[in-house]
Amino acid sequence: MVGSFTALALTAGEPRVIEVVIPQEVHRQRPYWLRCFVTTDLPHTLTDPPVETMKVT
Repeated sequence: MVGSFTALALTAGEPRVIEVVIPQEVHRQRPYWLRCFVTTDLPHTLTDPPVETMKVT
């Protein structure tokens, strides 16, 4: 687990950027994915941005 956040104010229809520090254990020379999960009884939808916008060189 990279990080855990509580008490975030999420608003429907408003994009939210959450920045995290990637540990050195993650091989930065290779591609990797980060996933987000919402643990609440309220309905939420997490949407990944297009893959093209996530590629870093």
